[in-house]
Amino acid sequence: MACRIRSELDLKVIIVGRSENRLEISDKIIDMVNQTTLTELAALSKRGSLVVSGDSGPMHLAAAVCTPVIALFRNDLLSKTAKRWGPWGQGHTVIERPDLNDITVNEVFNQVKEVLNR
Repeated sequence: MACRIRSELDLKVIIVGRSENRLEISDKIIDMVNQTTLTELAALSKRGSLVVSGDSGPMHLAAAVCTPVIALFRNDLLSKTAKRWGPWGQGHTVIERPDLNDITVNEVFNQVKEVLNR
Protein backbone atom coordinates (compact mmCIF):
# COMPACT_ATOMS: atom_id res chain seq x y z
CA MET A 1 0.00 0.00 0.00
CA ALA A 2 2.69 2.49 0.99
CA CYS A 3 4.71 1.84 -2.17
CA ARG A 4 1.62 2.25 -4.32
CA ILE A 5 0.73 5.58 -2.70
CA ARG A 6 4.33 6.73 -3.14
CA SER A 7 4.64 5.70 -6.78
CA GLU A 8 1.16 6.42 -8.14
CA LEU A 9 0.32 9.55 -6.16
CA ASP A 10 3.89 10.84 -5.72
CA LEU A 11 3.39 11.48 -2.02
CA LYS A 12 5.86 11.07 0.82
CA VAL A 13 4.90 8.10 2.96
CA ILE A 14 6.07 7.69 6.53
CA ILE A 15 5.72 4.38 8.38
CA VAL A 16 5.50 4.79 12.18
CA GLY A 17 4.63 2.71 15.20
CA ARG A 18 6.29 0.11 17.35
CA SER A 19 7.44 -3.27 16.13
CA GLU A 20 9.73 -6.02 17.29
CA ASN A 21 9.30 -7.81 13.97
CA ARG A 22 10.50 -5.21 11.48
CA LEU A 23 9.28 -5.52 7.93
CA GLU A 24 11.53 -4.64 5.04
CA ILE A 25 10.57 -1.16 3.91
CA SER A 26 11.33 0.27 0.49
CA ASP A 27 14.00 2.96 0.35
CA LYS A 28 11.32 5.23 -1.18
CA ILE A 29 9.38 5.11 2.09
CA ILE A 30 10.45 7.01 5.21
CA ASP A 31 10.92 4.44 7.98
CA MET A 32 10.30 5.88 11.45
CA VAL A 33 9.22 2.65 13.14
CA ASN A 34 10.39 2.63 16.77
CA GLN A 35 11.74 6.18 16.35
CA THR A 36 9.00 8.59 17.45
CA THR A 37 7.78 9.84 20.78
CA LEU A 38 4.09 10.53 21.30
CA THR A 39 4.70 14.25 20.81
CA GLU A 40 6.62 13.64 17.57
CA LEU A 41 3.90 11.31 16.33
CA ALA A 42 1.28 13.99 16.97
CA ALA A 43 3.39 16.52 15.04
CA LEU A 44 3.86 14.13 12.11
CA SER A 45 0.14 13.37 12.05
CA LYS A 46 -0.73 17.07 12.12
CA ARG A 47 1.53 17.79 9.14
CA GLY A 48 0.28 14.83 7.11
CA SER A 49 -2.39 14.92 4.43
CA LEU A 50 -3.97 11.79 5.90
CA VAL A 51 -3.27 8.80 8.11
CA VAL A 52 -4.07 5.18 7.24
CA SER A 53 -4.21 3.08 10.39
CA GLY A 54 -5.73 0.13 12.10
CA ASP A 55 -7.59 0.47 15.39
CA SER A 56 -4.73 1.97 17.38
CA GLY A 57 -3.49 4.86 19.45
CA PRO A 58 -1.93 6.59 16.41
CA MET A 59 -5.36 6.50 14.70
CA HIS A 60 -6.94 8.34 17.63
CA LEU A 61 -4.02 10.76 17.85
CA ALA A 62 -4.35 11.66 14.16
CA ALA A 63 -8.08 12.25 14.60
CA ALA A 64 -7.38 14.40 17.67
CA VAL A 65 -5.11 16.71 15.65
CA CYS A 66 -7.77 16.91 12.90
CA THR A 67 -5.90 14.94 10.26
CA PRO A 68 -8.21 12.85 8.04
CA VAL A 69 -8.00 9.18 8.99
CA ILE A 70 -8.71 6.06 6.99
CA ALA A 71 -9.29 3.54 9.77
CA LEU A 72 -9.22 -0.20 9.14
CA PHE A 73 -11.44 -2.13 11.54
CA ARG A 74 -12.43 -5.70 12.18
CA ASN A 75 -16.06 -5.94 13.26
CA ASP A 76 -16.43 -8.99 15.45
CA LEU A 77 -20.00 -8.20 16.54
CA LEU A 78 -18.93 -7.88 20.17
CA SER A 79 -17.79 -4.46 21.27
CA LYS A 80 -14.88 -3.95 18.88
CA THR A 81 -16.68 -1.97 16.22
CA ALA A 82 -15.76 1.24 14.49
CA LYS A 83 -19.06 2.80 15.51
CA ARG A 84 -18.00 2.58 19.13
CA TRP A 85 -14.20 2.77 18.87
CA GLY A 86 -13.54 4.53 15.56
CA PRO A 87 -11.89 7.90 15.00
CA TRP A 88 -13.71 10.78 16.67
CA GLY A 89 -14.80 13.78 14.64
CA GLN A 90 -15.71 14.56 11.05
CA GLY A 91 -13.93 13.77 7.80
CA HIS A 92 -12.72 10.28 8.63
CA THR A 93 -13.29 7.11 6.65
CA VAL A 94 -13.77 3.67 8.19
CA ILE A 95 -13.36 0.43 6.29
CA GLU A 96 -14.79 -2.36 8.40
CA ARG A 97 -14.86 -6.11 7.67
CA PRO A 98 -15.29 -9.28 9.75
CA ASP A 99 -11.72 -10.21 8.74
CA LEU A 100 -9.07 -7.54 8.16
CA ASN A 101 -7.61 -9.73 5.41
CA ASP A 102 -10.78 -9.01 3.41
CA ILE A 103 -9.80 -5.33 3.09
CA THR A 104 -8.00 -5.00 -0.22
CA VAL A 105 -5.16 -2.71 -1.22
CA ASN A 106 -7.36 -1.37 -4.03
CA GLU A 107 -10.14 -0.53 -1.59
CA VAL A 108 -7.81 1.41 0.70
CA PHE A 109 -6.02 3.07 -2.22
CA ASN A 110 -9.34 4.27 -3.67
CA GLN A 111 -10.28 5.75 -0.29
CA VAL A 112 -6.89 7.48 -0.10
CA LYS A 113 -7.52 9.11 -3.48
CA GLU A 114 -11.03 10.13 -2.42
CA VAL A 115 -9.82 11.74 0.82
CA LEU A 116 -7.04 13.61 -0.98
CA ASN A 117 -9.53 14.97 -3.52
CA ARG A 118 -11.85 16.48 -0.86
